[in-house]
Amino acid sequence: LPIRFFDESYFVKNYMPFGVPYAKVFQQMMKLHAFDIPGLLPNIVIMDSDFNHNPEYIPFLLENLKFYDCVSASRFLYGGTMDSRTRHLLSWVFNVFVRIMTGGQITDNLYGYFAIRKNIISKCPYDQIFWGFGDYNIRLLFYLQQLRCKILQFPAINGTRLHGRGNSAFLRVFHTYFMAVLKLIMSRGRLKEHLHRDRDAN
Repeated sequence: LPIRFFDESYFVKNYMPFGVPYAKVFQQMMKLHAFDIPGLLPNIVIMDSDFNHNPEYIPFLLENLKFYDCVSASRFLYGGTMDSRTRHLLSWVFNVFVRIMTGGQITDNLYGYFAIRKNIISKCPYDQIFWGFGDYNIRLLFYLQQLRCKILQFPAINGTRLHGRGNSAFLRVFHTYFMAVLKLIMSRGRLKEHLHRDRDAN
């Protein structure tokens, strides 16, 4: 797995063939209990390796994990933005849809640039969250809110992509994410059952 140490965290980089999603990496790591090995550092940073996610935010992410369970970048808070105004508007509208449907408070469920405590992500039901493509991030943030984790959002400006290519099949991706939200709502009961079991175990 493409992991290397970075400061006080794991730095998980998506240096894999194009199209291999983070969800697949997470699923494999969870199955191998990679986050439960004694002695591993306590924080995890997830970002794109093409510099679409600006690495200058990493110190801020890690610093604020001292006070929060998860720190998540948002293109839709004041000060954040995307290069394409059309994509910015469409993504913003879809995120409003996600908030309405799930009752959540996250302003950017799609960006996928965040830091999280190892002990928090280890509680996640990987079989219910870590599958698909970028839609895993919608499910993960929904679960974290249901778990009442402390989540800090901060405004982020897209970096400049230095290699690779963006996802040009916007309508197909939109359909995938739309269906993911509907399936999430229908499977909310299973997530709540997992939450109750987790709370009872603690």
